[in-house]
Amino acid sequence: MIRARRLVFLLVFALLPVAVLAQVTARASLDRTQARLGETVALTITVDGLQQASPPDLSPLSGDFAVLGSSTNSSLSIINGQRTLRTEFGVALRPNHPGTITIPALDVAGQLTSPLSLHVDDASAAAPSSRQGPVFLEASADTDHAIVGQAISYTVRLLYALDLADGSLGDPQTAGLSMRRVGNDSNYQAQRNGTTYRVLERHYVVFAQHAGKLTIPPVNFQGEALDQRGQDPFFAGTSPVSAVSNTVEVDVDPVPDAGSQGTWLPASALTLKLDGLPADGKAHVGTPLTLNLTLEATGLPFEVLPALSLPKLDGADVYPDKASTGTRDDGSALIGRRSQAFAVVPTRAGTLSIPPITLHWWNTRKRAMETASVPAASIEVTGPPGAPAPATGSSAATATPDAAVASHESAPTAAPLAGRETVSLVSRWKAIAAALVVVWLVTLVLAVWLWRRRNRAPRPGLPATESGMAGGRKGFLAAVTTGDAAGIGQALLRWARETRPAVRNLGELGLALASPAQRQAIEGLQRARFAPGGAVLDAQALRRAFEPGLAWARDSAPVHDDLPPLYPGSG
Repeated sequence: MIRARRLVFLLVFALLPVAVLAQVTARASLDRTQARLGETVALTITVDGLQQASPPDLSPLSGDFAVLGSSTNSSLSIINGQRTLRTEFGVALRPNHPGTITIPALDVAGQLTSPLSLHVDDASAAAPSSRQGPVFLEASADTDHAIVGQAISYTVRLLYALDLADGSLGDPQTAGLSMRRVGNDSNYQAQRNGTTYRVLERHYVVFAQHAGKLTIPPVNFQGEALDQRGQDPFFAGTSPVSAVSNTVEVDVDPVPDAGSQGTWLPASALTLKLDGLPADGKAHVGTPLTLNLTLEATGLPFEVLPALSLPKLDGADVYPDKASTGTRDDGSALIGRRSQAFAVVPTRAGTLSIPPITLHWWNTRKRAMETASVPAASIEVTGPPGAPAPATGSSAATATPDAAVASHESAPTAAPLAGRETVSLVSRWKAIAAALVVVWLVTLVLAVWLWRRRNRAPRPGLPATESGMAGGRKGFLAAVTTGDAAGIGQALLRWARETRPAVRNLGELGLALASPAQRQAIEGLQRARFAPGGAVLDAQALRRAFEPGLAWARDSAPVHDDLPPLYPGSG
């Protein structure tokens, strides 16, 4: 027995290094995917699972890049008892030629990283008027031709060849424009006319709301530069410096006739998928299936994505769950995501057919309409689990004559009994399902009642009807005077969240209000922000509707999306 334990321990210690190596992963990333000739890019290689790792072999990069320097950073963190080992290698690269350069897979710690792509423009692509002085600004858009509703990537670069003691880089003054800042600022070096500059790069997303000429005004920089000409280097003086970027203009086309029907979705990439179908293609009567329909679009926030739905299914009941939504960014573009779960309960045996699901969208890269689709699927539905299988022909054929006679004589009574057993089993499943629904509804009502009772408690110093609302109401009324639809929407949400912190967007706020005038005002605000072709914002109507205060419904209704479903007219 002792010898067997020793063998087990030796085997565990022998396999321990293999298990550790199996957990080692390596990945590579670039601080940006576009650069100009003469600029530097930062390549970061991260190794998880090792605190000390040998530097990667960078020789495959020598043909396309000049390696300017490298650094190594190792760390060990313990969170909730979980040890995390990590080593990061930072490499400064300067492209040797313009074009699309592929960084190949690199071998580090016995693992291969994924290949990366970098698009390098010629240095002459910069505006000649911008490349002057020790401090200047460059502004550019990723396209000079867009379509209504398209997200345009707008980039601002501050280049400086001196030491800055202080500085302020303002955001674009976007009155009448819908703009959002994305990602983090990047810092690198660039060459302009033989001079080396340090660069601070910032990214925005601008939405083209109207057809015609879109003009993005200049960006301003104000700062203080160190003056090292004095005798005492520890008390160097400063001198003011400033810069103004160029104006960027983009031609915006109207929505084509092909996109005027249904939801208008201009995106650079869009995917639609359905998860949860049984791998074997089989299901049982009364046993629910959980299907998850997910829509993801690059270049659009989730607010403009349509509501997701399944068509009516012959032979099954469909119960939608609450939608899951969100918007993230990859450093230069927004990625909106909407996911909807459905409980599909087969009601009879046979073939359950799920028809194809389609969605039309505009590809901003190809400038053409495309269709995202989920193919049709079929599921074979059998009786409830545990139901007896019918007798096969072979078993009946091999029965003895006496058995056949006995079966024939008992058939008139056996068939009704089997039918009653099946009906009883189905009724039992229906009763269990009904009981679960009742328990769920009671729990939901109790939770909503407790939540509303807690949130309705008045705060000291304010009347019960206006508890916690004074600051938010004042900010909203001030925002209405600006006429900025995006700012008004944010101020309205801040006001509402003082009383209802769970409200996530204006759609949910509209469903939680009892006043039809306030709901109509929110719809008008949404049209002014996102509707194709735009809409005139009626600021006075907003003020009149909300000046008395937020008219909350006594019982908040479930939150549903008001956007059109994928199946118009399907119920």
